[in-house]
Amino acid sequence: MFAYPGDLDTRTGGYIYDKRLLGELGRQEVHVGRLPLGDGFPQPAPDTMRNAETRLRALAPGTRVIIDGLAYGAMGDIAEMLASRLRIFALVHHPLAFETGIPPAEAEILRISETRALAFAERVITTSSTTARTLVEHFGVDHECIAVAPPGTDEKPLARGSGTRKV
Repeated sequence: MFAYPGDLDTRTGGYIYDKRLLGELGRQEVHVGRLPLGDGFPQPAPDTMRNAETRLRALAPGTRVIIDGLAYGAMGDIAEMLASRLRIFALVHHPLAFETGIPPAEAEILRISETRALAFAERVITTSSTTARTLVEHFGVDHECIAVAPPGTDEKPLARGSGTRKV
């Protein structure tokens, strides 16, 4: 199961990565259901968070679920309960507290929540070795629990040159 906030068709790097991940798993014949968690993460309205919790609780015990970090980092208060029922794999594109433009008090709340949530993830998937190091150094994630899956690009044929003149 893949649980995600917002609209998976939003054209941002994070959502494009998520869709690519799902596509690659499908090509390997790994069926992954999709579970939308609602809008507003990482600071959802209380009703949205309750709905997300209800949807995750409804999964069968022992279900493997990849939860996108935009939502999972905000689930510090329910992560332990979720981990007692589910096999959680957190997908962290970038730590929430380290986003630019966030007021320091808000960043600290996100850091505490994300640190707490990540402590209950069975595995953590990151998009770069830099993010992996950051999670180890600043969020207490055991490096043995981290898998780095960098984004890639589709192979395309080489472009034909327009001449031999050097630029």
